Formats: sequence, C-alpha cells, structure tokens
Amino acid sequence: KVQSELQKEFSRDRSVSKIEGMSRFGLVEMTRQRIRPSLIYNINKTCEICHGTGLVPTEGTVLAHIERAIRRYVAARFDRRIILQVHPDMMGFLDEKRFGRRFRLMWKYWIRIIAET
Repeated sequence: KVQSELQKEFSRDRSVSKIEGMSRFGLVEMTRQRIRPSLIYNINKTCEICHGTGLVPTEGTVLAHIERAIRRYVAARFDRRIILQVHPDMMGFLDEKRFGRRFRLMWKYWIRIIAET
C-alpha cells in the first residue's frame, strides 16, 4: 500500500523516480533522477585560479608552466621579446633577488622578459 501511494504521488513529479519497495529494515528504497544542477552550482561560480578544485598552484609550479611556455615560444618564433602579465605576488617571486628568476630565464633563453602586473 505504501509503495503504490508513493508511486502515485511521484507520477506527478517531473523527474524519473524508481521505487523498489521495502527493505528488510522497513525502509522504502527509491531512486530519483536529478533534472537541474545542484543549487550550489547555480549560486556560485568556479574559481578562475583553481578551476573549482580548491587548490591554487604554488609559485614554483606557475614558474614551471611559464618556462615551458617560453621554451615553446622561443622554438617557434624569432622574436626575442616577451611581455609576461603576472599577479603581483608572482612578480615578487620572479624578482625576489637582484638576479632573480626572471633574470635567470632571460639569460637561459636569450630573451627579454617584460613583466607586468
């Protein structure tokens, strides 16, 4: 009786529901297909930095990505001038010392890197 009443009530629902019946514990087993995305996705947006993972790459990881991009750029083009737009924290990381990481990249690849925030 409970199962037939539930099926009757769920027949008006837009989502597809499957009612299995009573379990040995006296619980009604059922599944219901989600139609819309979860509310959390409707009221929030994905982080542009971590892409929703909750993890932000370290400066060293970003530097490795930058170096790979520079390597590809230098191999494909003759132009030896690169304008690099970075976050102010990353700018501090690149120019940490007098001959910082940006200088070492310029020396290693024989390019001029103009860093902007």
